[in-house]
Amino acid sequence: MVVEQVKGVKVAGQDISVSSTSGSKPVSKDSIINLDHGDPTMFESFWRTMGGQGTVVIPGWQTMSYFSDVTNVCWFLEPDFALQIRRLHNLVGNAVADDRHIIVGTGSTQLFQAALYALSPSDATEPMSVVSAVPYYSSYSAVTDYLRSGLFKWAGDASAFTGDSYIEIICSPNNPDGYIKHPVLNSKKGKMVHDLAYYWPQYTAITGPADNDIMLFTVSKSTGHAGTRLGWALVKDREVAKRMTKFIELNTIGVSKDSQVRAAQILKVVSDGYELPVTDPAARLFDYGRRILGYRWERLREVAKTTGMFSLPEYESDHCNFIGQQTSANPAFAWLKCERDGIEDCENYLKSYKILTRSGKHFGVEAKYGDPETQDPVVYDKGVSYMFIQHNNVFLMTASRQNCNAASLLSFLHRVVDVLKHYFEELEEESLRDNFVVVYELLDEMMDYGYPQYTEARILSEFIKTDAYRMEVTQRPPMAVTNAVSWRSEGIRYKKNEVFLDVVESVNILVNSNGQIIRSDVVGALKMRTYLSGMPECKLGLNDRVLLEAQGRATKGKAIDLEDIKFHQCVRLARFENDRTISFIPPDGAFDLMNYRLTTQVKPLIWVEAQIERHSKSRIEIMVKAKSQFKERSTATSVEIEIPIPADAINPIVRTSMGSAAYAPEKDALIWKIKSFPGGKEYLSRAEFGLPSVPSEDSMPDKKAPIRVKFEIPYFTISGIQVRYLKIIEKSGYDASSVAQQLFVMAQA
Repeated sequence: MVVEQVKGVKVAGQDISVSSTSGSKPVSKDSIINLDHGDPTMFESFWRTMGGQGTVVIPGWQTMSYFSDVTNVCWFLEPDFALQIRRLHNLVGNAVADDRHIIVGTGSTQLFQAALYALSPSDATEPMSVVSAVPYYSSYSAVTDYLRSGLFKWAGDASAFTGDSYIEIICSPNNPDGYIKHPVLNSKKGKMVHDLAYYWPQYTAITGPADNDIMLFTVSKSTGHAGTRLGWALVKDREVAKRMTKFIELNTIGVSKDSQVRAAQILKVVSDGYELPVTDPAARLFDYGRRILGYRWERLREVAKTTGMFSLPEYESDHCNFIGQQTSANPAFAWLKCERDGIEDCENYLKSYKILTRSGKHFGVEAKYGDPETQDPVVYDKGVSYMFIQHNNVFLMTASRQNCNAASLLSFLHRVVDVLKHYFEELEEESLRDNFVVVYELLDEMMDYGYPQYTEARILSEFIKTDAYRMEVTQRPPMAVTNAVSWRSEGIRYKKNEVFLDVVESVNILVNSNGQIIRSDVVGALKMRTYLSGMPECKLGLNDRVLLEAQGRATKGKAIDLEDIKFHQCVRLARFENDRTISFIPPDGAFDLMNYRLTTQVKPLIWVEAQIERHSKSRIEIMVKAKSQFKERSTATSVEIEIPIPADAINPIVRTSMGSAAYAPEKDALIWKIKSFPGGKEYLSRAEFGLPSVPSEDSMPDKKAPIRVKFEIPYFTISGIQVRYLKIIEKSGYDASSVAQQLFVMAQA
């Protein structure tokens, strides 16, 4: 990581200060420190001192043709660039370049994909597995699967791979930990790609020339010119070189000749600094790079030692053939490990202090280094089906060797979450550690021999009780467990019998660039809170079109068509199927009686338009307009508009005509909050963000995340659902007061 200045930042009660050679520059408490992306601008001062030596003038007629050298396998490779590549490798001694085919590409990403394409058989029955030993470069998986090629696919950690046919990526020195790496697998059917982008003397000791089948290098890592967007591959096999060339030809029809001419001059200046007589030692790039990186690592180790929060890798010194002496590694990035108790996810912990980093999860290891990538909730491996869900930082998983109902088991896992939240309020790793005995007892009661049993939290709490860290288990389960009504206990008594029914709805809308609604649907839930004595029977009536038509009532403008209905287990399904009557004996307390969905064309109550303008590669401006499209007599409250922004955005400047807005780096979003939004009003918000001046090589295209709008309008539902009646019948004949409320909460995409 390139760290410029972090001063006066307090994390967990301790000040952290990291300074660069540029001197001190205070950072305010509201500043966002972006250490997530590296940018080799630390070499900029070196190239400034070189003046015009790196300058090249290209006549307007020189690079007009597609072709550079038609006799070469890589026909778009500029001869002078190839000459300077071989010259530099022979000077440094880090790779065998003579008698190798040189393939030029637009950065390492294109070369990486070209190598995978070249090594994958076109007639294979299944995609070639691509693996790398953890911790691996964070973009390997994304770049491998980004094209959705049928020729190759990402298969994860090489150490855990058991197949015979594969492509192993060896990154050495390794990004992110800086260690020299070697192949992990040794199958005869396996193929290897060596990513040696950091095998240069400013980063590590050059112990000898690498001599591998495919070796990848980049201009950005060797000289710091990331904006040139050039890399090259040294390839032994002619057929592999031809296939890599074909991939780049199909992908971009070659590589910029102007960039190659400029890069050739840059490499020439570097080689001249060592091969030609020079009076100024500062004219030697690798010496400069070793000094500045050595200084930054010295300061970083001081910070780690002072705070005690992190540990850093220790690198053994080795003899560097290039400089002729022992030297230690000084990687361009820092692989920190959180050592403080209670910090399990380093990335999220630092993000809470507005320090942006990238945790170990992105590199295939635990989060203490720095979330897993999104996977299917059902995984089948070696005859076992694994099903899991995630809640906050906790994963819940179940496994089966039989052809089971996956939906049922996933539903069971969600019920486990509900039960644990009932017991511990917040389901976090710490609450599980502190109450593991209770968790064990709950799981023992909720499932026996692989069959779900009791999943009602209030029933379980009657015979599994917890007070702090003490647990009481009754000798016998409550009668409700063996009753037909297992979700409600007998003998419940209240002085005042009450029922609260809330109708909560949200809307999902897909809008095209012209502002036209492509798709919309309404998702709703009937949430109840019952405080009733005895064993009451409840009947609920809605303006359901099917029910009203069956009763011969007029339905024009009043009825709705409910779809995808899901009931709580207390509802008598047979009666609902027969006459659409919702009849049930409710659990005690809060529960979701019913969930439903309607596919209908709706008019957004708050219409949001966002305009994004990139003024340069380093600045982005966002203008958001929100307009209420409901009647003036109504008012939306607790309005929250979430606008997605690039993950590497920094230095926000936000202005709003109403309410307040703030940058939420943990969500990669701008959150605009308005307490009260009357009907027929329109408000504006403007925000400016800084961006890295040069995108990093592992950056992917911006995700098209949705804009989310949340708000509440009491006594209003967009679907038109109405509670016609709620009857409560109990044998004791008491009167119960009921409150039905429609509450609209909208989520707009």
